[in-house]
Amino acid sequence: MARPKPKFTFSPRLMTALDVATYLNRSEQWFAHKRPQMEVAGFPRPDPLLGLYDQRAIDRWLDQRSGLVAASPANDSAPGPMNDAPAVDPFKAAFGKQ
Repeated sequence: MARPKPKFTFSPRLMTALDVATYLNRSEQWFAHKRPQMEVAGFPRPDPLLGLYDQRAIDRWLDQRSGLVAASPANDSAPGPMNDAPAVDPFKAAFGKQ
């Protein structure tokens, strides 16, 4: 008996090294060679239990490197213009209090 088809489709959140290389538009060999250097720059390591990479963590790293979001405190040395910006108080930003 055939397995029922799911009623929805999804994109896996966790990725293999080959998936990551493809996602970055690079070869698996390039990724294997550059991975240590990338990890020094804050690139997320694979999950220690699952051995897979979290796509959202990779997206966050890319966003930080391109300056789309501020670096997290754990990775405040990542390059990008947002690291030199003054901190914004969310209350002041939401309500215009100075």
